[in-house]
Amino acid sequence: MPVVVVTDSSSRLEPEELARSGIRQVPLHILLDGGDFRDGVDDVPSDVHQRHATTAGATPTELADAYREALKRSDGDGVVAVHISAALSSTYS
Repeated sequence: MPVVVVTDSSSRLEPEELARSGIRQVPLHILLDGGDFRDGVDDVPSDVHQRHATTAGATPTELADAYREALKRSDGDGVVAVHISAALSSTYS
């Protein structure tokens, strides 16, 4: 019974590892100067750590889309979700 793992970008897995293991990754968000940058997807300014940036969890739509796609790829056998702690992110809620 194969399952697909879905995680978020806090996992810091390299693209090659994600591809080799068939893991789907949902980006967390970096909010900076009115912009919303998806971690690991969008080009984030290189000086982000010196600026006042905040973060946001993945949206419910992003998560639902990732789970739906994972179920398609696993022929419906299942999905295991491994996400950042609820103490650190709104992703859980």
